Amino acid sequence: MKKIIAFLMVICVIAALFAGCSSKGNPITDAIQSQSEPSEPAVEETPFEPGAVNGDTYENKYFGIGFKGEGWIFETEEELAEENGVTAEMTDEEIRDLFNNSDIWNDMGAESADSSSNVYLAVENLVLSNSADLDENKQADLYENELKATVEELQGENLVVTRGIANIGDDSHPVVNLEYDYSSLHIYQRGVFIKEGNYLACITITSLDPDGPDQVTDMFYKI
Repeated sequence: MKKIIAFLMVICVIAALFAGCSSKGNPITDAIQSQSEPSEPAVEETPFEPGAVNGDTYENKYFGIGFKGEGWIFETEEELAEENGVTAEMTDEEIRDLFNNSDIWNDMGAESADSSSNVYLAVENLVLSNSADLDENKQADLYENELKATVEELQGENLVVTRGIANIGDDSHPVVNLEYDYSSLHIYQRGVFIKEGNYLACITITSLDPDGPDQVTDMFYKI
C-alpha cells in the first residue's frame, strides 16, 4: 500500500509539472545559494533557494511557507539529491548548472507514520517551461487537465475532480482535488499551487483518508 501511494504521488507531480504545472552542509543548498542571479531571469527577482528540513519541520523561505510534520518521515538530503540527479562527484558549479537547467526540482517529500498520507513539494522553473506569464489559477487548470489524463493512463476509475482554495496564513491559493479508485484503493489527492517570481511550488497531497488532504493542508503555515 505504501509503495502504491508513493508511486501515485510522484507520477502525478511529475506529470502535472511537466505540463507547465537549510540544512547546514547540504551541498545542493550551498551550491545554489552561492549564485547571485538566476541564469535566465524573465523578471527581476530574488534568486530561488531550496527549502530545508530541521527535525519534523520543513521551511522554504523563498515561497514563505513551512510544514510541520510531527511524527512524519521526511526524505533525506541524499534521497532528494538522487531524485534531482545530483551525485557526490559533482562540483558546486555543476550542481548550479543542473539546477538552472532543470524544469522541476524536488524540494521536499514526507509521509505520515502510518503511511496513509504523504506530501510532496516540487518546484517548477516557469522560464524553462515557457509559462512564466500564467498565474496560479492557470497553472491549476493545467494540473487538472494533465492529472485527468494521468489517472486514465493508470486505469484509475470513478474520477471526481473539484476545485477550491487553500489558506496558508493570510494567503489563498488555488486547489485541485481528485478522488478516484486505483488497484482496489480509494485515493484522495490534492494539488496546491504557489507562484513566486519565475517559480511555481506544487504541493501534492495523497491520502487513503477522506480527511487526509484537509489535515495535511492545515499542517502548512506561512513564515
